Amino acid sequence: MVEKDLPSLAKLMPRKFTWALIKGINNYLCLDRLEETRGEIMTVTFDRKELKHFQKIEAWAEETKTGDLSDLDFEPEDVVWNRVNGVSELCNGSQCRYYEDCFAMDARRRLRGAQVIVTNYHLFFAHLRVKAFGAGDVILPSASTIICDEAHDMADIARDFFGMRLTPFSVTMLVRGANYLKRGGIAERLRQASRAFFGRVRDNAERRLRKPQWIDPGELLRAIADYQAHLKDAKAATEDEEELDKIGKFSGAAEHYVETLMKFIQLDDPNCVYWAEKDDRASRLFARVIDVSSVLREQLFQSTSTPAAAARPSRRASGSSRRGPAS
Repeated sequence: MVEKDLPSLAKLMPRKFTWALIKGINNYLCLDRLEETRGEIMTVTFDRKELKHFQKIEAWAEETKTGDLSDLDFEPEDVVWNRVNGVSELCNGSQCRYYEDCFAMDARRRLRGAQVIVTNYHLFFAHLRVKAFGAGDVILPSASTIICDEAHDMADIARDFFGMRLTPFSVTMLVRGANYLKRGGIAERLRQASRAFFGRVRDNAERRLRKPQWIDPGELLRAIADYQAHLKDAKAATEDEEELDKIGKFSGAAEHYVETLMKFIQLDDPNCVYWAEKDDRASRLFARVIDVSSVLREQLFQSTSTPAAAARPSRRASGSSRRGPAS
């Protein structure tokens, strides 16, 4: 659309208009995290293929104008991209040493004055979720007209987005925080506790989770509690604003992890379906919202004066279709 449709439309329209494309921060290369990973390369457990991908991303970083994952001429391994992409919990904003050259910030700057903004459903729903908590239009600008492409898929995407997932990789943010505190022992304990927990999740994979307290997360919770205690000590020991901000983000990530983990243990939301999956590499936990009609009605259909956007959500928005194992 951005490369073909909008330029073609601009040629046909009697009045000129401007447009911009914006994606979630995780779609952009983070120069700060790239440099950080480069400095830790001797201790990073990349295999030969992953190391080759990292080196190709290093070379790409010198020439790319956008830092957009979709502009890479190959698909990097997840473990590599997830070490160098933008992460909102770790973003230092205007305090970052690479702020002026930041690809994600550059994409956001292009939103200023744009009359047409193109984004994906995931970022749009993140925008709606933040608005639902009263934060206003902080992710995307306000809009008088909203056009939903492939709208028949919107409700299904919303069910996934407003749901949850927890994977062995989810602990990485906590491990990075422990390493930031130079607590290698805690970092390794977090890795092992997560590995052991998801090893036991594997025994329950490929089925729907129905019984609360179906698994004991005790050792993983204890490891996280020790990590949080070190974060608290580190916070009390510094007055540096940048360090306090980073510790605060690591603390928030740990709290969110525990909150998500306990929801998967308690299974107490009647509007969610919970299940476990596995493949050759790992097991994962998923939760999908059954009925998203209320959030779409309140945050989307009733938030604009546009007649097309004010239409009722389809029945599918309140349906019970879901992905995952059969009941």
